[in-house]
Amino acid sequence: MSRAALTTWVHRTGELLELVYEAQLASILESQVLAMDETPIRAGRKKGKPGRMKTAYFWPVYGDRDEVAFPFAPTRAHHHVEAILGDFEGTLVSDGYDACDRFEGKRQQVVHALCWAHARRQFVKAEDVEPQRVETALEWIRALYEGEREIRERKLTGEAKLALRAKESKPRVAVRVSEHREHLDR
Repeated sequence: MSRAALTTWVHRTGELLELVYEAQLASILESQVLAMDETPIRAGRKKGKPGRMKTAYFWPVYGDRDEVAFPFAPTRAHHHVEAILGDFEGTLVSDGYDACDRFEGKRQQVVHALCWAHARRQFVKAEDVEPQRVETALEWIRALYEGEREIRERKLTGEAKLALRAKESKPRVAVRVSEHREHLDR
């Protein structure tokens, strides 16, 4: 088999898979809630620096149909969030990267939410400054984690998982949000 034939087949396969990827990303972007992150990878050589590789990024996007796509970008620049998410409307869960805040700021139909693991890390960092408040926040987050532990132990999926979260976690978060708003209004 010739090298040219193999190269043609590989390129054609890539083109066909690109259509699948685009359809899957479009499906993910129909989600009401999606999670997005940026993950550095080494890709390509740096010019003039033998043995050194460039840093590029995969931007995993996970939707509420248990689908995930891995858009690639050569940088972590903010405009990649807009390019990937396009006209997405809903809740965007991220690690708090300010590019997601900017995306939310440009669209009324987008709510940017931090994942609890990343929010928890920020509280832990503040522990030396506000130990009592941090302990209170960590107790609230622990209660949410307990609900997730119960979901895993009971092996709940789909609607059963959502029902438990609606019953246990949602009211806890809603109470904390309303307490926070009252505090800000004072």
